[in-house]
Amino acid sequence: MNLLALLAMQIQVTIKQSNGDYQCKSITVIIKDEVWEESIVKVPGKDIEEMVLIYPYFNGVYNQNGRSNDNRPIYVEQNKFDNTPFDAISIDSQIIPVKIPAEIKYCKSLRAWVFMHEHIRKSTHDDSDCPWLLRSEETDVYDIEEVEGPWQVWAGVISRTDVAIVCNECNDDAD
Repeated sequence: MNLLALLAMQIQVTIKQSNGDYQCKSITVIIKDEVWEESIVKVPGKDIEEMVLIYPYFNGVYNQNGRSNDNRPIYVEQNKFDNTPFDAISIDSQIIPVKIPAEIKYCKSLRAWVFMHEHIRKSTHDDSDCPWLLRSEETDVYDIEEVEGPWQVWAGVISRTDVAIVCNECNDDAD
């Protein structure tokens, strides 16, 4: 009977863990002052452009959006003014384009957490399933707060940078 109760509790914890119940729902991300002078921006329906990418522009709040990748949450960039999701539609997308948020997720093929943006690539031929701009050291951790060490940043070449990630939620045990 005790073994059955222990097994039931273990199953419950496993299900909750795979649902992300024990992971932070909202994080603040601070990327060090990194700049990529010639980033490749591929916006659908437009020509490919080279633009200056200022990584700290993406500093701010990222929330889980209910999706996951390899049983790990996907964190999506939020509006800088009120920490809400960006509008999915625009009255006139020619004048005011829809803002596409950046994401932070785990990429199993790299065994790393990555920062990526749907429209920014390292080259015109980069059609990988995980077009990272920043990536953590190799890790198997499920909780992004447990990622250790410097991150790799792409700025035309790979270099190292610091990325600070802090949970925006208080623990029940906190004073």
